Amino acid sequence: MCRAVPGIGVQTAAQLIVEYGDLETLLLRAGEIKQPKRRESLIENAEKARISRQLVLLDDKVTLDVPLDELAVHEPDARKLIAFLKAMEFSTLTRRVAEYSQVDPADVAADAGTKSGASVFSSLPLAEKVEELDNTLRARARRVATSSQIKKPPARPLPPAGDRPRSVPDKAAAKLTPSPSRRKRFAAARAEAARKIPVNRNKYVTIRSLDALNAWIARVHDVGYFAIDAKASSIDPMQAEVCGIALALAANDACYIPLSHKQSGDGAGLFAAGLAPDQIKAVDALDALRPLLESPGILKIGFDIKFNAVMLAQHGLTLRNHDDAQLMSYALDAGRNAHGLDALAETWLGHATMSYGELTGSGKGKLTFDQVAIDRATAYSAEGADVILRLWSVLKPRLVAERMTSVYETLERPAGQRAGADGAARHLDRPPGAVAAVRRFRPDRRAGRGRASGTAGEPINVGSPKQIGDICSARWE
Repeated sequence: MCRAVPGIGVQTAAQLIVEYGDLETLLLRAGEIKQPKRRESLIENAEKARISRQLVLLDDKVTLDVPLDELAVHEPDARKLIAFLKAMEFSTLTRRVAEYSQVDPADVAADAGTKSGASVFSSLPLAEKVEELDNTLRARARRVATSSQIKKPPARPLPPAGDRPRSVPDKAAAKLTPSPSRRKRFAAARAEAARKIPVNRNKYVTIRSLDALNAWIARVHDVGYFAIDAKASSIDPMQAEVCGIALALAANDACYIPLSHKQSGDGAGLFAAGLAPDQIKAVDALDALRPLLESPGILKIGFDIKFNAVMLAQHGLTLRNHDDAQLMSYALDAGRNAHGLDALAETWLGHATMSYGELTGSGKGKLTFDQVAIDRATAYSAEGADVILRLWSVLKPRLVAERMTSVYETLERPAGQRAGADGAARHLDRPPGAVAAVRRFRPDRRAGRGRASGTAGEPINVGSPKQIGDICSARWE
């Protein structure tokens, strides 16, 4: 249906089928769909959708050469199986089968026809192996050409097997499995394409309403993947507040959702200026994003994504189905270069990103991220999500081309997931309601600091025993 009906992607099609039950019901009730474009597209292309379904519908009336009843699983011939296992020298399996079937393995001789070292598993001479492989590939190519009704020129006679070091498969056979050189060319082409598209911060948008956020969420469902970069008020994900979330769908197509940015001021104690206007409430935004972040059918792409996973877990969100561009880089180039976002952007995209120090300043005037102006935070955060998505598009094909997919998926990514899970699980042993109580206590704690400073007549760090002791001593004197 996705290709037959313009404007409806895989995710949208799945949602519609779940909602209406099946394609025919959906087409009959297409007039009930609220979205005008989606409704009109379904009505106009209803017949194409039916044809598309017919093309992929499985034929359950096929006549079988062997009746299904004869394909049932039966108990194996224990003596024959033991003979085979003894021939293969599988001692443990031989013992287990013998114990299960109550057969003495000493009474069963190894099968001489499949004995280890016999012709079934012995190595063939190189020329015979080459010729056998070449014949197999040519036969497969002929089947592909025949099924596609492709006219092929007569095959040229092959030279003797000993005159050629390896087989040269036909073009049709070569297309069946991409060669390593093709995979590397594809990865190089991706890298070159990513480098050619300049980063344009003027195209990033700020999401300030739930309607705008829901529109972005609908776009994500149509695409099926997106880059995410949640911004925090602290480097500790267990204590940090979510200042905002950046999303990216394509190059220069990114947004930033501010959630808890403050107005100008020092943002602490008695001088806190309150939240900046025109921001979505964090609870509402996270609830809207929850189905997206927890969906196993939508890929989330991040950079050091375990930090985001731990921070979001404090709000009851579980990040499912994700890729980590930083871990990909480490799997591919562990000792070759730095793996920070700025360094990788310079290496693979030729782009100098906005630095965190440039955004927040330094020294006494250094700001926390929630004190940064929203327009500047949008430029920085959306650029980060954009760069993450571009790096993923470069590094993902390299995993395949350089045969490092297993290293990433079985070693690096699971290790990152475990690290994130360990951090997120630290609060699991707390009594029920403890996390909510801590959150409720935070505003009171800030107000208490302000009252303590007002009582002392000077800014005070309530966590400094020395400063409190000096103030008390001066008062007593």
